[in-house]
Amino acid sequence: MAAAGPREIYRERLAAREAEVTAGERRLRRLANLRLLVFAGLLVAVWYLFDGARGAGYATAGGLGLFVYLMRRHAVRIREQRLSEALVDVNRRGLARLEGAWVRTFGDRGEEFSSDAHPYAGDLDIFGTASLFQWLSAASTQEGRRRLAAWLAGTPPDVGEIRARQQAVRDLAPRLDWRQAFEASGRAGDRPLRDPAEFSRWLADPEPSFGPVGTAVYRTMPLVTAGLFVLTRIGPGWDRWLMLALVAQFFLFLGSYRRNFRVIEGLRVFRQDLTAFRRLFELAEREDFAAPRLRELQARLGRGAEPASAATRRLTVINDWLDVHRNPLVHVILNVLVLWDFQFLLALRTWKRRHAAALPAWVDAVAELEALGSLAVPAWEQPDWCDPDVEAAGEPESEDGGGAYFEADAMGHPLISAEARVVNDFCIDRGGTVVLVTGSNMSGKSTFLRTVGINHVLAWAGGPVCARRMRCRVLSLATSMRIRDDLEQHISSFYAELLRVKMIVEKARAGEPLLFLIDEIFRGTNSVDRHTGAEQVLQRLHELGATGLVSTHDLDVADRLAKRNASFPIYHFTEYYEGDTLRFDYRLHPGVSTTRNAMALMRIVGVLPPEGKS
Repeated sequence: MAAAGPREIYRERLAAREAEVTAGERRLRRLANLRLLVFAGLLVAVWYLFDGARGAGYATAGGLGLFVYLMRRHAVRIREQRLSEALVDVNRRGLARLEGAWVRTFGDRGEEFSSDAHPYAGDLDIFGTASLFQWLSAASTQEGRRRLAAWLAGTPPDVGEIRARQQAVRDLAPRLDWRQAFEASGRAGDRPLRDPAEFSRWLADPEPSFGPVGTAVYRTMPLVTAGLFVLTRIGPGWDRWLMLALVAQFFLFLGSYRRNFRVIEGLRVFRQDLTAFRRLFELAEREDFAAPRLRELQARLGRGAEPASAATRRLTVINDWLDVHRNPLVHVILNVLVLWDFQFLLALRTWKRRHAAALPAWVDAVAELEALGSLAVPAWEQPDWCDPDVEAAGEPESEDGGGAYFEADAMGHPLISAEARVVNDFCIDRGGTVVLVTGSNMSGKSTFLRTVGINHVLAWAGGPVCARRMRCRVLSLATSMRIRDDLEQHISSFYAELLRVKMIVEKARAGEPLLFLIDEIFRGTNSVDRHTGAEQVLQRLHELGATGLVSTHDLDVADRLAKRNASFPIYHFTEYYEGDTLRFDYRLHPGVSTTRNAMALMRIVGVLPPEGKS
């Protein structure tokens, strides 16, 4: 029997998680009803306490303790339920990726990382709707999203770094349980996680300073009150002292309420974030990773006064206990009895002093794990994809030139579904080669250029590429593809294209190892200037050692360049007819295009009448 594929596995997991969510809803309802019942009993006990009934004090204390316990238990159950709901979402996302529904269902498109001035991100759909980031990202923390964005749109790292990421991605890929739990931990809430910088700023705020005398008073007074309560059970005469102690504690609570409330609310807004990071730290610390990069990230989480998960768990507990202020009656009773807020604010102050400095390193480790985990998703979902063989730009080329700079077998565009994707073999023998891609309208030239570019981006990020085999160099990437007018800057489309081409030439002139992609070079000017300008610019880029692909309708320019220099190989895409229907095979063929379809397309869409009719 054949092993289940990713799609079947996602469906099985989705059904199991949905059943968990249904069962969890029933448990939550029962727990909420029990808590309401205990609270009603507590109100009755307090009534009898003020009425002087025997045993009412014990009943009040017991009811109060049980209610606080149930509050904590309810909070834990809610977190578990949200985690189950997040796991449902993670499996739905997996199915959406495989079934082509991700564009309309994935909300995080990374638009804030997009820039028109970026050398290639806009042309290759790295960010925005139907983008690589939208399809790929499994990151939920802001730092994780930024890290992934930097890997997709930053300066390519050195070969050693890329290979370390590849090894880590391959270690993570089969760990489906771990990856799903890690992704769900950041999504298990009713809002996106806050930027960790906000929490760092809150940690840097001066905490309430009680002073040594105040600290001693707040720690000892509840003990004195408890002792007086015991004495009232032993003999008469102590009741008034107990009452004085309780009144004193009430006024201490009342006098500091506003200041304490500000601190408590400042921590409470990070409740969801603390829970998420605690789970993320725990998962990262406990997994038995094999890849050196993953072990290194685990080691970062162990630095500090105690491991990241233990420290964050302690802070989560402090936050949970302080949350009783949301129930005014219980909050007042606990502060009158034991100065509740002060005890946990003192614990919070201690936590800040011990762990605040280590937090940035912990968050950084999680960010890298999220970026690596995002790249591991296609490594598991797409078993036919490969890890590219990446080499430094300066490594010597093979003597025969075979596959020296770029070589790919069965390469396709990763964002096109497997059912619709057409793959091609492609090779650039040497650096400085300028490949000319010709073909008629809609034949696939632009998509092919993007296929080369986006697979390079994935390779440099450390992820798998959409190819059976791929070998490439670590080069900077620059493109000129989607050119449009800028009315605010009074820039025409032709001038905008000139600025993009200038950027490419300047990178090459600076000696930067470069891969460039230009779609329909100089489309916005007359044919004479286009011919002359295109030939001279492409010749200059070749002389500067830049490697690239250029699509063009201009067959004369392509033919002249190819005949003049072997470093200008020509390929083309073509079309064919089935009856009166125009078809495209999207296959790359050597040589110049021999077909044209502009007139046929004009007739198909109705701009011109059918052939033979006026």
